[in-house]
Amino acid sequence: MLIAEQLLKIAEERNAGILERVAAGDIPQFEALDNQRAIIERQERRVTAQRMLEQSAIQLSLYWRDEKGEPQMPTTEQLPKDFPKEPVVDADYHKAWVDAQAQRPELKRLDVQAEQTETELELQKNQQAPAIDLSVVGSVDNGKGKTGLNRDELYVGLNFDFPLQQRAAKGKAQAAAANLRRLKLETNLTENRIAADIKDALSRLAAARQRLSLIKEQQKTAEELENGEKERFDLGASNILFVNMRELASGDAAIMAIEASSNLFKAHADYLAALGTHVVVK
Repeated sequence: MLIAEQLLKIAEERNAGILERVAAGDIPQFEALDNQRAIIERQERRVTAQRMLEQSAIQLSLYWRDEKGEPQMPTTEQLPKDFPKEPVVDADYHKAWVDAQAQRPELKRLDVQAEQTETELELQKNQQAPAIDLSVVGSVDNGKGKTGLNRDELYVGLNFDFPLQQRAAKGKAQAAAANLRRLKLETNLTENRIAADIKDALSRLAAARQRLSLIKEQQKTAEELENGEKERFDLGASNILFVNMRELASGDAAIMAIEASSNLFKAHADYLAALGTHVVVK
């Protein structure tokens, strides 16, 4: 939006000087007409940029709420002047994989389910095993009567309980074992998917950073060409058509730089998501 407004302002401010040069016979009339065309074209660009800004604000309002929980629309005055500092990422895949193993919720959920299933499997196996109870009872006769036995006694008992109906426990054990195998396969697939997510996120980050660097070079070159074309126009060695083309090319390069910066931060967000890192928004 700001770039579209700046391009329009440049063409409008230049219009008065062009009309003076036309009146003085320095440049032909069609130069003024061409600049007027450029003004109309840039007005259309500003309308398009305004629409895109409003569309983004409406989409953002679904997630940005006020204290009452109602959607609120951000205004133009609330737009940041520039992107924050570029994120710094340690492109070490093995370190990222270790972090993801400790942080990704899918792996934590599968670990808990596996532990519960293993406990269930051990329980059902124990239900099938015979139960053996050993009991030891001792007694001392301290009586003084004539019928007193006057001796110590020790009783040792062994109870052996063998379950006759094992089909229910055996079936539950088989189901738990099958579920445990399923969880191991699902864990392996999930680990493979997370590894792919990390590799893709690192690749996207590297490409976004490289693309941003190249676009910044392109933007610098476009600005130099724009300034050189304006100097040639002031000296009468160029025309408004070429000046307009250079200005639009410079504006397009600036827009591409903004999009590249945005893509870099999006790639960084995807990287944090791949690691399962909790992001605190201040």
